[in-house]
Amino acid sequence: MDAEVEVSNGGHIRYHTLSAYPQIGGWRVAIQVEAVDAGQTLNLRCRLRAGPQPISETWVYAWKS
Repeated sequence: MDAEVEVSNGGHIRYHTLSAYPQIGGWRVAIQVEAVDAGQTLNLRCRLRAGPQPISETWVYAWKS
């Protein structure tokens, strides 16, 4: 299992981790991104995959640096 993470132009992913979240029988993704310009809004997208096959919905979030 892996987390597929994307960030819009003007930013980059510093790191991301995927870990089991046994309290709910699910998974947790932590993402750290960095924007090129302060105050910029970045669009983040994430979904879980088992190999090439998506196994979750796509999570979308607008983050302002």
